[in-house]
Amino acid sequence: MDLSYENVLETLKNASGPTRDAEQISAEKQLKTWEICKGYHYFLQKAYSDVSQPLQMRWLAVICLKNGVDKYWRSTRMHAISPEEKVEIRNNLFNQLDESNKQLTIQNAHTVARICRHDFPMEWPNVFDQLVEIIQTSAGRYDATSMVRTNNALIILNEVLKALSAVRIGRARSAMQQKMHMVFPCLVACYNDYFNKWIKEYDAGIVEVDYVCLKCLWKAAVNGFKEPHHEELVRDFMQTTLMHLQLLLQQHAKTQLELLERFLRCYLKMYLDLCESDVTSFMLFPCSVSILQSLKSLIVKEADAVYQLEDADGSGFWEQMVVKAFLIFKKVAAFGHKGNSGSLLRKENGKEIQDASKIVLNQVFTPKALAELLQVMITHYLRLRPCDLEAWNLEPEQWALDDMQSSWEYQARPCAERFFQDLASYYKPLMSQMILEAVGSILGDANSDTLVKDSAMCIFELSTVAVSDKCNFDEMLSNFFLPQAMNTSSSDLQIIRRRVCLVINEWVSVQCSKETRNSIYKFLDELLDFNQVANDKVVRLTACIVLKHMLSDWEFRKSAFKPYLESTTTRSLTLLKQLELTESKKIVLEVISLLVERNGSLINDSIIQELLEMVPQLWQESEKTGQPILQNSLLRLLKELTNSLGPKCGRVLPLVLPLIPACCSENAQYYSLLSEDGFELWSSLLKQLPSNNQTSIPEEIFHSWFPLVLGGLRNATEILPLILNITRSYMLFDPSLFTSQTGFDIFKVLSEYLQTMRDDSLYITSQLVEIMALHMTKYQQEQNTLVPELVQSGLFGSMVKFVLRKTETPNCEIKLSFPLLRLVMLDPKSFIFQLLTTVIGNSEGSSASSGEFPPQVELALLFNRLMTNLVSNLRLTYDSKARKLLLLALLSFYDTTFFTHAVESNSQFKGDTEYEIQHLDGISGVFFTLTLHFGEIMSLATRFFEEIHETPSGDCKTYHSRGTYDDEELVPIRNEDEEEEQDGDPDNEYIREFRVPDSSEKQRFTDLVLEVDPIFNINMKSFVQSKMGQLAAGVDNYNILLKSLSKETLDDLQLQYDKAGTN
Repeated sequence: MDLSYENVLETLKNASGPTRDAEQISAEKQLKTWEICKGYHYFLQKAYSDVSQPLQMRWLAVICLKNGVDKYWRSTRMHAISPEEKVEIRNNLFNQLDESNKQLTIQNAHTVARICRHDFPMEWPNVFDQLVEIIQTSAGRYDATSMVRTNNALIILNEVLKALSAVRIGRARSAMQQKMHMVFPCLVACYNDYFNKWIKEYDAGIVEVDYVCLKCLWKAAVNGFKEPHHEELVRDFMQTTLMHLQLLLQQHAKTQLELLERFLRCYLKMYLDLCESDVTSFMLFPCSVSILQSLKSLIVKEADAVYQLEDADGSGFWEQMVVKAFLIFKKVAAFGHKGNSGSLLRKENGKEIQDASKIVLNQVFTPKALAELLQVMITHYLRLRPCDLEAWNLEPEQWALDDMQSSWEYQARPCAERFFQDLASYYKPLMSQMILEAVGSILGDANSDTLVKDSAMCIFELSTVAVSDKCNFDEMLSNFFLPQAMNTSSSDLQIIRRRVCLVINEWVSVQCSKETRNSIYKFLDELLDFNQVANDKVVRLTACIVLKHMLSDWEFRKSAFKPYLESTTTRSLTLLKQLELTESKKIVLEVISLLVERNGSLINDSIIQELLEMVPQLWQESEKTGQPILQNSLLRLLKELTNSLGPKCGRVLPLVLPLIPACCSENAQYYSLLSEDGFELWSSLLKQLPSNNQTSIPEEIFHSWFPLVLGGLRNATEILPLILNITRSYMLFDPSLFTSQTGFDIFKVLSEYLQTMRDDSLYITSQLVEIMALHMTKYQQEQNTLVPELVQSGLFGSMVKFVLRKTETPNCEIKLSFPLLRLVMLDPKSFIFQLLTTVIGNSEGSSASSGEFPPQVELALLFNRLMTNLVSNLRLTYDSKARKLLLLALLSFYDTTFFTHAVESNSQFKGDTEYEIQHLDGISGVFFTLTLHFGEIMSLATRFFEEIHETPSGDCKTYHSRGTYDDEELVPIRNEDEEEEQDGDPDNEYIREFRVPDSSEKQRFTDLVLEVDPIFNINMKSFVQSKMGQLAAGVDNYNILLKSLSKETLDDLQLQYDKAGTN
């Protein structure tokens, strides 16, 4: 269909019809097609402006126009709206200010705001001038038409101010601020005129216009000036808002009109926005202290009204007002503390910050004001309300969850808690004694009401920072809090028990002895007992939260917790079975997982069995309800059970076998939600599966699961180290898996990732290929199959390219050279003349591989670069294992099966190594490189002899210590003497507590390394001596190599051999 205004009208009519049929779908597609056509958006605007058209059609037209501006207004966009069409659209944006439908006006205002965001100030510099002119022309007239025009213009201005205020880059925001000296007086005059009119004679229409005007002033005051407190207009307006706030509060006491409430909320939102934007500016308004005093009076005066509210969801008017007041005070309190401490004084306006801070300290948070706030907190805002108690009794589980996850910025009690916690922390010198006296007075009175006691204990809970150095928590817990919580004759005991739990949760990390911790463990175990009437779901869930905190704490000791482990775990399981809501079950499952993680093998076998039986029931329940969030927790629990069982982890296999494909397969229903926890479980299982009976391991772990690794590598790069750990585990178990197409594809993906990998991923990749090379040392057959895969996938070339990089801190380059060095030791001749040949044409940064020389010369150039970097790395590293591996591999290159003569440097090339190699035939270039580096390699070898003292077999204590390039998770297992030497006293409680039993994977790695790793099995001195003998017998001009050795190196070698002969 051709684009014309008539066709657009017809299509909009069909697309906006009430029936969803083929005609409507076709019309929608046509509108979509026209989006990129010149003139289409102008026709949409024209259709919206035509009041004779049906309302639904005009609505669709303005929505399409707004979306089109979003997509095509920016000139750099493909199919952007033409400049000519933009001009036409801009010229007509204010033609429909008589619109009586508010929703259409708002959509048009959004369109104008989006255009302003792109075009102001360059293409549309007079937008504010136009709007001010419209407002001034219509303002002051109270006929219906003028009121509608003013209201619509103000709605548009409000959206424009909102859009331009959000701009942080470019000129739009500063250009807007330059216009405020014209806009702000117009708005103030309009606002005052309408306010004075309706406050005398109420008129809903005038109130509505005045409210939109106030919203514009709010945006303009906050974002329209760099320093609003310096602007007389803004200062006067702030004083006016204070008077109007006080006046409307009085009016509200007489008549609770919703429009009045909107004004009152708007004033507080504006004050809060000013505080969030710049507290200094807010505090330097002459009326700021009066505003805060009015807000404090509101907090005190309306405390009872907020307390008696029937709903605790934050929807009540007075609750919303009080919350906004708390948030304002919270901002001001933080500023007073930080400004006074000097942390903000280094800014340009340091003097103003200091002045504002003094106002806060001397006039706002005075001792009298703080005492007044403390009192109202205890009596009302921190006290459980009747609606809280009702919800607790009716739906305890839901109430407990809501209380834990409360949106503190919207509800009075949690907001008051946050505010008071800040007050106690920031104004400690003023408040600490005040708090202790108030709390002591209430808690010391036997006749105190339970809810008041709870409120006082809440004050103590929130004042940890303020009073911790003035009271003894251990004594208070044993002498007061625990006796109160265990007093079964007390009414409403569950309220006290919940609060004591919360007090413990705050104080345990600040001040708590070992003996007190033991008392808390016993107390929490008691609170989890379902048979005690006071232990309802709220109490037990709160106890779980505290238990989770204590289990995660650095000072947790499983030996101290052992007496309560069985009953606590059993009672947690009982609670889990009784809960109904997914979120609360998740909390308890996290606690059970922590119990298993922190206590490991101490968990009773019968409890483990009960946990294993519970998992499939909860999994099926989660599937039925379609809430996979619980499945995440179950996967974590299975992971901890796997780690706890260690070599006996076969018990979890029946559960895990179907779960890994269900979570880690790309096609799984909840792959994005469950895959990470699934991979964690998979990794743990592979680490714990024993090697001594590999035939008992189900085949699907190797043949069905292994292909899923590839999907993980491609799709889960954010957890790449975890996927690489799984890949490494498979390499340790069975390297033949990597001779498959999956193995090849894994190498290919690693090749693509290698150059941009993070250090942690690169270290695991290096060790993965190292393990492969160690297996090839053991089994020649694997060498014949795996090396070609490594080369053809591009991974070998990618590793060489990485190692050739020039950097001042080559930690990653050294680590990634290890697998290459091991391949060198397997077959140095094949490494140079077969493997490196495949890299020619793929490396970067030198004339080597440029393609301008014969292949043999390019090979020699590449080999020279590699040797130069490896020798440089040998010179830079101090790690004993890395040094030995580098020396063994570098000396392995001097293999007399191909290295038959040394090539001396020709002085005519003046030391330009690459240029000299270019003038040699290929094989001579390789020999020249070996000759060139021989002297330095031998010098570094003699230094190694002096510093490292090996056994005749080649082992050394140093090699069993954790080195610079070792992976934290996978290192050879050390014996007890080595552990003690490395970690210190094995009886140290921290070492005992946090030492994790060695996994089966560590044992596999240890066995492999100790059996075949040359680092542990080749004596360096013997190797060098043997190598020198081979070179003397097999290299024609051996004297050239000897000439490259310094006298010091020769003397050191002789000395070492003399010592060896003596021994």
